[in-house]
Amino acid sequence: MVAAQFVGTATLYRAALVEPRRLGLSRLAVTTHRLPPGAPPIRILHIGDIHLERSSIREARLLELADEAQPDLILLTGDYVNLSNNIDPETHQAVRRLLGQLHARYGVFAVLGTPPVDLPAVMPQVFAGLSARLLRDEAVVVTLSRGRRLTLLGLDCHHDIPRDTATLDRVSAGAADAGPRVLLYHSPELMPAAVERGIDLYLCGHTHGGQVRLPLIGPLLTASQLGRRYVMGHYQEGRTHLYVTRGVGFEGLAAPRVRLFCPPEVGLVEVSGGQYSAGQ
Repeated sequence: MVAAQFVGTATLYRAALVEPRRLGLSRLAVTTHRLPPGAPPIRILHIGDIHLERSSIREARLLELADEAQPDLILLTGDYVNLSNNIDPETHQAVRRLLGQLHARYGVFAVLGTPPVDLPAVMPQVFAGLSARLLRDEAVVVTLSRGRRLTLLGLDCHHDIPRDTATLDRVSAGAADAGPRVLLYHSPELMPAAVERGIDLYLCGHTHGGQVRLPLIGPLLTASQLGRRYVMGHYQEGRTHLYVTRGVGFEGLAAPRVRLFCPPEVGLVEVSGGQYSAGQ
């Protein structure tokens, strides 16, 4: 019993106090024929699931990593607050301060997360006046140096796959044919649709990688309608590369503020010209 208590205490200490602070940088490299061969890679910093309640060591580390990465673009894929703080003005101000400190050479772009978390009637006001551009069911072409362009498709997430697939079709149909297409959508639930439509890069979060993972078992929960099909990390199907971030924060309300065998992350994706391949 003493040994079991020791293991339990050590596990809780790791999950509550150690892993949540181990915010790191994950790297992914992909290539696409939709960029000029030999041009410098486009460096994209992907940030998801901040779930901020009050500013902490995690957010300070996030800003350090963003500065060190020197990205061309910063792309955010939702859940900026916790469900327990989604109408709290102090939390909203903390999010604004954090977002206001994120800078990239060619801009910062974002989409909303799960509607009960990132309240659609509230979160656009948090972004108001910031340089970070909130994309709501729209496409934008980003022009970089040396003939490089890409098209961002930013969608609101309703966790309604038919509805959001129809929105993807509408936004895609109205988008310019300019370089690789990058889909920003909070959840991995549109991956089958993205593959069918030839999306080049799909960035999302929502699952937190399971947040609590056990050896040989994996994630206990994913909160995705697709279950464990796309839990965390890099997947490639056809021409489509998907990266599901483990995210920065964790769930609120009654959910325990813990991570186990699933440390937080931000992702640096380098997109280069050439034929499709991937390395990590």
